[in-house]
Amino acid sequence: MSGPPDMTQMFNTPLNQGEQFLFKNWQLKNPGLGNPYDYDAQGFWKGGNAAAANGHGSDQFKKPNHPTFSNQSQYSGPNTGYYGGVWGQQGAKDTFQPTPQQTRMWPQLELGQYFNQYEPGNMLLQPGFPRGMVPTK
Repeated sequence: MSGPPDMTQMFNTPLNQGEQFLFKNWQLKNPGLGNPYDYDAQGFWKGGNAAAANGHGSDQFKKPNHPTFSNQSQYSGPNTGYYGGVWGQQGAKDTFQPTPQQTRMWPQLELGQYFNQYEPGNMLLQPGFPRGMVPTK
């Protein structure tokens, strides 16, 4: 597989017509969190969740094609056939260990670049790289 699949039409919390109208208004004001490509934005919105201090949404609503899809997502497990990586800690740093399934969707270089841009200060743990090393080239 080359790159993650488009999951815009998959793994979305159902909304009724009135909710859909309210969601669309919220989505216009929150383009980062409102993008359904790799995040269940409808579920995040319907649950009344707020973004973390870093602007990220909860792992609960990450879709399997999200670079940091984790075992904390409601879409990780035998019901979907997708298994998320694991967040951990090493010293004062958060770490992320992707599953082999994820590294097939996200090659090491691309995942490393994602971490450099969107997860500064966190460590990416991957097979084939020394613990904590993030590939950047």
